[in-house]
Amino acid sequence: MELDCHYDKSGAVEALDEVIQGGLAYVAAKEDAAIQHLSAVDLDRLIVKQNSTNNKMWHLMSTTPDGSPDCEVVFRVQGILAAVDLVANHKFTKCKPDRAAGLSQRVKLIGLDSPLFQNALRQTLLVHSAFERHFGRSVNSWNVGGETADGYISLSSNYFTRSTPSAAAERHEPADGVDPFGVLQHFEKIGLVHTKENVVKYFRKYMSKDGVAEIYGAFPGNFRVGDIVEARGSVTVVSAKNSTLKVHYHLHSVILHDARFSKIAEDLRAKVVRRAIVPSVLVRKGEFIDEDEDVGQTRKRLKELAVTDDDSVMTH
Repeated sequence: MELDCHYDKSGAVEALDEVIQGGLAYVAAKEDAAIQHLSAVDLDRLIVKQNSTNNKMWHLMSTTPDGSPDCEVVFRVQGILAAVDLVANHKFTKCKPDRAAGLSQRVKLIGLDSPLFQNALRQTLLVHSAFERHFGRSVNSWNVGGETADGYISLSSNYFTRSTPSAAAERHEPADGVDPFGVLQHFEKIGLVHTKENVVKYFRKYMSKDGVAEIYGAFPGNFRVGDIVEARGSVTVVSAKNSTLKVHYHLHSVILHDARFSKIAEDLRAKVVRRAIVPSVLVRKGEFIDEDEDVGQTRKRLKELAVTDDDSVMTH
């Protein structure tokens, strides 16, 4: 589904900017090296470390001002959902093992012409530069495109980790609503397991009567294109084919901030569909003379009647 003419883009951009400003203020107040806003990255603290068990993966870490151990950076970024795929479905069972290993939960965020979102896109280039300094060569991205109204950021998390003795011991149940049909268990027999690292969490923000923000758990199936959300994730680099380096934004959680604009657009589309399927009916502009009028007289009178194509008249 696209953000069509029924979607209030200008209103959504205004609401998105408010959400981004709130996110920036929250992160600034926390002063936590492990949680950073993508629009305000502390580049001086960023370092790259290789994964302890996978020599083809590197993580973006941050040093801490108090000298405590380095921590993996979790970025917050707010945007409008342009694409969302968060629930496992029956089609997964038809996938071959190699393709199944790449199945993932995904969100694609856009900002339309929001200047604050476009600033986040520019900051991603600086994040990539931390990897480029470490490796001494350029890196490519699967997840970021453009710096204009067409720009986007995608975050994803694979459903599975390839089974090893340690991974099998770390088997973890998917978040509520992610696997309503139980299809993920189908892949354990081919060496794929859902671990804690594969879990994505879902939340929804509500405002109390006192104006206090409260966060509750949500079902992934409730997220729709057009919703204003916050995604949190980490950044890794993996060694791909031909020794190319690819940046990946790994999805950790999604918070639904504002569903008004997607809901209004959905209601407007439904009205258009209902109008389209209501059949036109012929409205008789005359009356029968009496109940005993025979068929021949009725046919003769129908030829003389004026009729109208009236969409407002509905049949039962």
